[in-house]
Amino acid sequence: AINEVTAANNAAYYPVTVLAEDNYEQNDDLASAYPIINNELTWLNTIDGYGIQRDDDWYQIYVTPGFHNVLVDLRFTDADGDIDVQLIDASGTTLAGSYSVSDNEYINTVVPAGGYYYLRVYYGNAGNTYNLWWDDIQVTHTLTVRKLGTGSGTVTSSPAGINCGTDCTQDYVD
Repeated sequence: AINEVTAANNAAYYPVTVLAEDNYEQNDDLASAYPIINNELTWLNTIDGYGIQRDDDWYQIYVTPGFHNVLVDLRFTDADGDIDVQLIDASGTTLAGSYSVSDNEYINTVVPAGGYYYLRVYYGNAGNTYNLWWDDIQVTHTLTVRKLGTGSGTVTSSPAGINCGTDCTQDYVD
């Protein structure tokens, strides 16, 4: 009798390649984003290992009201495969992105309000590893008063900070 070779009786006949996934899967879209809302200032590899960019990877962050300046740092080796990153709001609108063709991507942008936002790590799907870090910081504006002419007097501010005669510059938070 001739035995037919099948996957059931001869695994070597049908070689299988198993592609490694990272510990954040399944996070392939906005609805299944992996929450890193409590991991500000924390590299991804210290949470549950490095990310692997084999498909779109989504992460959920929470921007604190008043801290609307969002910073994102994505580290990887471009020679292993290009990766890009986007900051996306809850409705799916892209607010910012970084799309270089070299190692690493960075975002530094101001969002309109506090709340939930999403980071999308995507592009080459080469299976290379990456590390990710984020933070939200207060937006500050510097006010400088210049005295011109030969007049006299003092300029003060409310809220306090400027008392120009001597202190003519102050940083204010949004």
